[in-house]
Amino acid sequence: MTAPWIPVAVNSLLLAALTVSLVSGIRFIANRKTILARRGRVPACPLTGGDLLLLGGALGLAGACRLAWLLPLLAVGGAVILYRRRGVNALAYWRWQPAALPFYARQGLRGYLLLLLPLTVSALLVAGLCQWLGVNFTQPQVELFMELRHPRQIGWFLFLAVIVAPVWEEVVFRGALYPYLKQHLPAGWAALLSSAAWAAIHLHWPVLPPFTLLGCALCFLYEQTGKLGCPVALHAIFNLTSMLLLLLLKSMG
Repeated sequence: MTAPWIPVAVNSLLLAALTVSLVSGIRFIANRKTILARRGRVPACPLTGGDLLLLGGALGLAGACRLAWLLPLLAVGGAVILYRRRGVNALAYWRWQPAALPFYARQGLRGYLLLLLPLTVSALLVAGLCQWLGVNFTQPQVELFMELRHPRQIGWFLFLAVIVAPVWEEVVFRGALYPYLKQHLPAGWAALLSSAAWAAIHLHWPVLPPFTLLGCALCFLYEQTGKLGCPVALHAIFNLTSMLLLLLLKSMG
């Protein structure tokens, strides 16, 4: 049986986080002119449409063949090779610097706290719509996680969700697709389309609105910093907090 103080502590933490998110949102709106003036730090993409079709086709084929373990290798390795073919060092283009990990983490945490309230509201609205329509709001991946019992299985799932998925998904959708689209479309449309494509790969339509919102925020953070490590950190923090809440629900039955 779960100790009675645990739900109280969790609800208190969630309330505090949502309050911080509200304050961060108000500050963001108040300082929007200064914040928006710092955009445009993502460099022009050297890849062609054919490069992206090749990369997307390889990922789609791996997914269709149920080779999920191959997706991260194809995504990161394929992107690095394609950039090199165009005479560009991918890690330099993404401004990846191991020494900057604390900076990535700080920026990711700030972005997460700013997004927490709008993401929560968006998810609750979609969950309410799903309940009204009689549709299951929960992702199949979440249902799979909730069924896991062995600590090793849970640990492996956490590693994939918090480390592997944020890296390869950000490489493809923010590190390659978004900069390419931005060269042919206004930045807002590029962010929206690349984010909708990212949300769509989760193959569960109820997550489209909140994940598209999150994807746009990831693009914005990339534009603000010019460092792909920042959206990777935000993505990882989002997945980590979601997994921790699910673990708590598992422990409470």
